[in-house]
Amino acid sequence: MVVVVVVVVVVVVVVVLVAVVVVVVVMVVAVVVVVVVVVVDTMHYKNAVRLTFGKI
Repeated sequence: MVVVVVVVVVVVVVVVLVAVVVVVVVMVVAVVVVVVVVVVDTMHYKNAVRLTFGKI
């Protein structure tokens, strides 16, 4: 019985750790995507402004 309890505890701990890692990875990826989108949008905006005022 003790072995079964130990195995169950180990499995639960591993599952929780994996879940935490997955959540952290997803959050990091989301932050990176947001930063990239903002940077790209800013660059496009600056280029658009430059092109617009360059034509005037």
